[in-house]
Amino acid sequence: MDFFEHQARARRRTRSLVLLFLLAVVLVTAAITLVLAVAVQLLGSQQTAASLQGGISVNTGLLWKTALGTVLFIVIASLYRLSQLRDGGARVAEALGGNLVTAEDMEPGRRRFYNVVEEMAIASGLPVPAVYVLEQEQGVNAFAAGMTPSDAAIAVTRGCIEQLDRDELQGVVAHEFSHILHGDMRLNSILMGYLFGILAVGMVGRSVLRSGGRRGLRSSRNRGGGVLVLAGLGLFIVGSAGVMVGRIIQAAVCRQREFLADASAVQFSRQSDGLAGALKKIASGAGMSFLAAGRAEEVSHMLIAPGRQFFAGLFATHPPIQARLEALGHLRPALSGRPAAGSTAAGPESPITAGFASVSPQAVTDAVGRPGAPQMAFAAELQAAVPAAVWEAAHHRAGAVPLIMSLLIDREPRVREHQFALLEARFGRLLVGETRQLTAAVMPLSHSVRLSLLDLAFPALREMNVPRRKFLLETVERMVEVDGQVDAFEAAVAGALRSRVLDLEPERNPKPPSADGATDAALKVLAALAIEGHHDRDAASRAYDAGVAALGTLTPTVRTGLPESRPRGAEIRQALTRLDALLPAFKRELVLALATAAASDGHYNSRELEILRAVCGILHCPLPPLALGTGFDQT
Repeated sequence: MDFFEHQARARRRTRSLVLLFLLAVVLVTAAITLVLAVAVQLLGSQQTAASLQGGISVNTGLLWKTALGTVLFIVIASLYRLSQLRDGGARVAEALGGNLVTAEDMEPGRRRFYNVVEEMAIASGLPVPAVYVLEQEQGVNAFAAGMTPSDAAIAVTRGCIEQLDRDELQGVVAHEFSHILHGDMRLNSILMGYLFGILAVGMVGRSVLRSGGRRGLRSSRNRGGGVLVLAGLGLFIVGSAGVMVGRIIQAAVCRQREFLADASAVQFSRQSDGLAGALKKIASGAGMSFLAAGRAEEVSHMLIAPGRQFFAGLFATHPPIQARLEALGHLRPALSGRPAAGSTAAGPESPITAGFASVSPQAVTDAVGRPGAPQMAFAAELQAAVPAAVWEAAHHRAGAVPLIMSLLIDREPRVREHQFALLEARFGRLLVGETRQLTAAVMPLSHSVRLSLLDLAFPALREMNVPRRKFLLETVERMVEVDGQVDAFEAAVAGALRSRVLDLEPERNPKPPSADGATDAALKVLAALAIEGHHDRDAASRAYDAGVAALGTLTPTVRTGLPESRPRGAEIRQALTRLDALLPAFKRELVLALATAAASDGHYNSRELEILRAVCGILHCPLPPLALGTGFDQT
């Protein structure tokens, strides 16, 4: 199963989740209405009534209002929780007592964890997520939360930091990155939001039960207090039943995905011992993964291992650890090229292994969302390939903005001076001086390294408020258009930045384009890539035609040749925004077409592949670093 199939499966499961949620709401509403009917009967209501089976006499208007009120209560509670979750995974981590870890953290265990997450992000082609440690949790557990890769957070317990070695910690982090890449993280967040409304019913029942109990104790003759106790008890029982229904839904959605995430983690790191070692430590004692936080039940389906003791079988959100260890054992022969009979294959080695110039377009497409050992090596070696001043700038808030600007500075001196003048007018001389220094260090670096620097600097962008983000985006767009022309790499870098910043805005929800609109947008992006990647028009025209022929469903009914002029920056940006809303299957066709255009002359150059990688980032199809050398510019 490739990245696009995982994404499509997550979409289908989201739709199934909506149906299961609606069914649960109906069942809980019916049960609460029945509880009210019994409570009213006990109060001896004699108002306008209708006879129910069993002789219970109730006010029918009150029952309808109760049913409607229950539905509204559950839906509003769920929407409230979903609105909170749209603030990003950091909100979930902080609610569980998580402490933010930054690149400046000096505590050895926390620093090691941050480095592992950072390396995995670089290898995956994703922005570095927010990193948290649940300092009060001594068990071994972890989760990833968020609605998009840009607002994702990865959290581990203090037990992970203290009890796992680096390989084991890397296996756990790789497991969580699999959930981010495959759409599981978003599905988990939506599931958490939906189930909160059902859990809230039990919380209300518990409150009513306590209130009625205190009232009943004050007066033994207080009949209303006794009824409140019974009503609260009924609501609590219904809420508890709702929790069980929620657990069944969690289990139905989550269990198989844990096996898939384990297999993907092995594929990412090309070794199974790390994750297996972490799971063995969890299995070594009862409760080794349990959380003490009061909200552990709410996030149980997100965790790498059970967070609370609960019933097994139908209600278990995780497969038995022994079964997961056995599956990991079957993966070892596959890693050495000798699949075992009946084994669960981890899949072939990452398609991009070396010699990127000879990789086929299909292999590039297959590499989306599938980092491997070469990409992990690239990430581990990146710091050595980057000047110290650049590395420091990427890891500090004050250096992030000048670093981003240095990535967009033009090689042509006249254009470069116009860009510096623009920066001075908008940010002042101090930032211009810092940008000039960083530009001299950044300019010789390969495009692969420059795009990775953008990912490294992303945590600083996450901390900006909305007005500052918008000001930054506006400046970036003016920077790339200062000479009146925007090459494809500039447009792709600016677009990748814009896409990630916009992902932090909860209202962002692009609508799918029409068939004609999607085709027109795809042709514009193909034209930009073909013109940028080839020095003469004939070669660019052949690349464009090859890409159009590979578009599949998006192929235009009437074919035309390469446009006379390169699409403008605003046109490329608008086209990419449209294409981001495509379904996963169509995105696969688009990525294949772009890779085919780039390879039309029999090889790729670094600029073509990194334009393709930046475009994939905008489309939320993370393509890992392809030019695996971390040295200087390659053309």
